[in-house]
Amino acid sequence: GVIDWSNTIDLTAYIPPGDTLTGIAGPAMPGDDVSICTDRRILWFRRDHDTDEWEPDGSDSFEAMGMPAPNVSSAAYWMDIKQALTDFEEPDFLMLVLDRTAKRIYGFREPDEGPTVLLGSVDISPWVGGDSPEGIAVDADSGEVYVAVRNDGSYPYSRVLRFEIDWDGPSPSVDYQGTESLDQGVRGLGYHLTDAEGTTRITIQ
Repeated sequence: GVIDWSNTIDLTAYIPPGDTLTGIAGPAMPGDDVSICTDRRILWFRRDHDTDEWEPDGSDSFEAMGMPAPNVSSAAYWMDIKQALTDFEEPDFLMLVLDRTAKRIYGFREPDEGPTVLLGSVDISPWVGGDSPEGIAVDADSGEVYVAVRNDGSYPYSRVLRFEIDWDGPSPSVDYQGTESLDQGVRGLGYHLTDAEGTTRITIQ
């Protein structure tokens, strides 16, 4: 591949001292916004239409958002596309944050207006075991959650765990769906939307 320098952001000045950069909070979508994740906070950037330069658009500490002693390895965004197409309203985004040490997934709802809301967390340590959870992604269609875990000791060197998580009940619940084994070590997951299909219904009165 070829680096597109016009879409490159120099993050040196924006990573707080003591923070470790862990990746982009996916999905990666064309547009004028990007979210960057460190082990302790989320940072937002927006492209200025006049200068075509990327500028900081705020940040938030995971600890201030309700995560105790965060050690975040990855984060991912998801929205209910079907609901957005049906209700014709601006959908709320769900941000899922993977904590490497706690081996938990935290859920945050980001409404179009108002502060981010912590929905709670689910414990995935029974399936992670002694491995290290490194990456998280979400199926844009089904909402199924994928977690990449790394094992530096023996085969399989990495696994991708699949979960269904219910964030709408009195307390979040997780349902394990299966595992895919990998013969290479992973450090994260990246994903993007490639295709979408919809049906338009017209009512004539």
